[in-house]
Amino acid sequence: MKKSLYFLLAMTLTLSITGCGPNVSEVEDTAYPARPINAVVPFGAGGGTDVWGRALMDGMSKAFGTTITVTNVTGGSVGSTGVNQVWSAKHDGYTIACT
Repeated sequence: MKKSLYFLLAMTLTLSITGCGPNVSEVEDTAYPARPINAVVPFGAGGGTDVWGRALMDGMSKAFGTTITVTNVTGGSVGSTGVNQVWSAKHDGYTIACT
């Protein structure tokens, strides 16, 4: 009896999840990234986060085959100015935070 109940529960969950995916007509055919990416490091140049971020973005640039520009934005408490800059940018994946 328990096996049947677990099976029924698993099937219900599986079927409900498959209906939650995006509609095929809503998905764009354009490949990401179609233009250069801007990575914002919310700390000063030469620090640990900057060095790590530049190394990571260099690898991502090679993997994506596009230019990734790293910009250091200082100010605020614990990098809040840089994070706010990323948050205020258009949410399209072309401005990312590197923390």
